[in-house]
Amino acid sequence: MDLTNITATIRVDTATQLGSVMDVIAMVDPGNPSLSLSRLIKGVPDLIEKCKKLKINGKGNVTPVADAKTLIEIVWLLPGKAAREFRRTSAKTVCRVLGGDLSLAEEIEAHHHAQQGSDEGQAAQALMLADSDDSDHGFPVAKRMKSSLPDELQLATAEQRSAYYDCWMVQRGADRKMELQKRQFDNTLYFLSEMRRQSILDPALRVVIIDNLKKILCQDATSPALAAIADLLRKTSRRLRVGC
Repeated sequence: MDLTNITATIRVDTATQLGSVMDVIAMVDPGNPSLSLSRLIKGVPDLIEKCKKLKINGKGNVTPVADAKTLIEIVWLLPGKAAREFRRTSAKTVCRVLGGDLSLAEEIEAHHHAQQGSDEGQAAQALMLADSDDSDHGFPVAKRMKSSLPDELQLATAEQRSAYYDCWMVQRGADRKMELQKRQFDNTLYFLSEMRRQSILDPALRVVIIDNLKKILCQDATSPALAAIADLLRKTSRRLRVGC
């Protein structure tokens, strides 16, 4: 079950940022959402008390709505394959958080930029973060999302934000590749220096190591993102009399 663009699947009241309880139940357990809601009302009255009733965006009949946290709780309590899979995925995420998996930060950052790149993504963010407060400043996260963009993108269209995100991902990949290339070069250079210092560097091994330095230096030489670091590495290689 994908909640990335949940606002494309369920109705959300834009004035209150509350989502339809019935739509969430129907998304997870489409067989008989009314029956599932009745069971929740009887079995978990405290949860249902968190819900409100209104006409979503002033249209249709009065229907139960709730904030994102309550909607997620409802999903957890529902039967069916989709709900089980959601619980399983959630459990894995909790374990990664408790275990200090730093890759989560990268995933969250990429997910944030992806959502900022479309109107649907921003709507999903607004729903999910509507009641989230910064513990230090008490300022709603949802109100800070747009200001997290560069000044020139504050009034950008969804298409322009999407293009910005694409460029950001390309640059991010180039930066990582550049850092890896520099690390490989530095490590190889270190081993060369150490073997020379300990007088264990024979001519054949020296040739192999220098060839490896050349390969590292010349990889992806046409990439503009690596131009600066490549120039630095070439200057270093000249001191070793290495030609590219």
